[in-house]
Amino acid sequence: MCVRRCVVVLLLVIFIFPLVPSWSGMAAALRECEVHHVPLQKDHVRISHGLVLMSRAHYEALKVQFPNANTSARGSCVSSPITRFFHRKRTVYFCPLCRDAETHWREEHADERY
Repeated sequence: MCVRRCVVVLLLVIFIFPLVPSWSGMAAALRECEVHHVPLQKDHVRISHGLVLMSRAHYEALKVQFPNANTSARGSCVSSPITRFFHRKRTVYFCPLCRDAETHWREEHADERY
């Protein structure tokens, strides 16, 4: 029974798993900003743990005007001090024009809470 299970797992690894698209392959295919049509760049950003609150206006602008700004990465809502200590940064892909658009949007809406 154990030999049969090992053979099945081995066959899956050899023949089936290479056909499943990997996240890195999907990321490679999507390395262009869909808004600005420029190549995305790699960066290491701070992970924000806890509940992230933003205004509806900021959320709508984030989806439409600067979807690839990726100025921070979302962590878990509940995290331990150990998690926050060891997982401080995450690799992201960002569009420099999206980051400029987000900075400009934040300057225009500085008097509002977002």
